[in-house]
Amino acid sequence: MKVCLYFFSGTGNTEKIALCLKRAFGEDTVVYKMVYPFAAYPNPNDFDLIGVGYPIHAFNAPKVVNDFYKRFPKADKPKEYFIFKTSGEPLRFNDFSSRELIRSLKKKGYACIQEFHYIMPYNMVFRHSDSMAKKMWIYAQKMVDLNVRKILSGKVRTLRFRPFQGWYTVPFRVEWPFASANGRFFKVEEGKCVHCLRCVRSCPLKNIELKDGKITFGNRCALCMDCSFSCPQKAIVPGVFAGKWLINGQYRLEQLEKDGAIPIPSKSHEAHFNKAYDRYFAECDEALRAFPPQNP
Repeated sequence: MKVCLYFFSGTGNTEKIALCLKRAFGEDTVVYKMVYPFAAYPNPNDFDLIGVGYPIHAFNAPKVVNDFYKRFPKADKPKEYFIFKTSGEPLRFNDFSSRELIRSLKKKGYACIQEFHYIMPYNMVFRHSDSMAKKMWIYAQKMVDLNVRKILSGKVRTLRFRPFQGWYTVPFRVEWPFASANGRFFKVEEGKCVHCLRCVRSCPLKNIELKDGKITFGNRCALCMDCSFSCPQKAIVPGVFAGKWLINGQYRLEQLEKDGAIPIPSKSHEAHFNKAYDRYFAECDEALRAFPPQNP
């Protein structure tokens, strides 16, 4: 089976899931990361199956993701795809984040066979403990393996929405114009910035430039938060998200996984949504028990 994974990622959570999917499907799997101006992407008609990945923003796919798939060519024959999405909280509000995307691709002849939601550590709002981040990463990898086995065995179903399901996602799409507007209010604390240009190089929308010796921000921001989250000097102030919602620094997930001194908590003890996290992990455990890997 020829598989191509298309994804948008800011701080790297969705990219990590994409690379896990690549390993699970096989190293011949093609991976395309959306980077502005989104040129020369693989033709979906050259593949048997495609994956569509994104981080959930305000209970929706980011606007840049929907815009990218509006450029997609029509399927030359009925084409199946699956969605893989990431967020920092397992709230039911996230269940319909792909509704607009699915509707757009359906018009072009693409049928969504399944949608997979992976919980990964927050890059804003609050910082997870190392223990919780480790647990999220371990479960995400297990669920990727499970979900790929389900796809390859045909244990999936085409998604269908009833009228008015997910209606509440529409008002939250105000985040789309807000992201662009707020992006212009990002700024750099010159006393901290060492002009390493990490933010300029890594911004997926090429929204950050060095002009006349100063870091400047444009109007293509998607609020992925990579620039502020990954700044080694903590020099970027992300507009209205400065203050207590701003967190900085990678979680080092691969190192956490290998660190035996960091326990995996049996119950969640985070700042918010503890019952939702416990429900998510319990549902993962149930799914893993119901579809165990086959012995060779």
